[in-house]
Amino acid sequence: MDNPDYVAPVPPPPPVVPFTERLPWLIPLIVGLAASAIGFLLLSILRKAKALAPPPVE
Repeated sequence: MDNPDYVAPVPPPPPVVPFTERLPWLIPLIVGLAASAIGFLLLSILRKAKALAPPPVE
């Protein structure tokens, strides 16, 4: 028995995998690079501050 009005249902699309599950190593890498950059910036600021500071008075 054929039904000419029947339309087959479209299967749902596959679920979207979150970005952090596709690349789980990316966030720790970015955090590590940011921490290193901040550390280098702080070291350069401390070196400049040490050079600009007056010598201790005895």
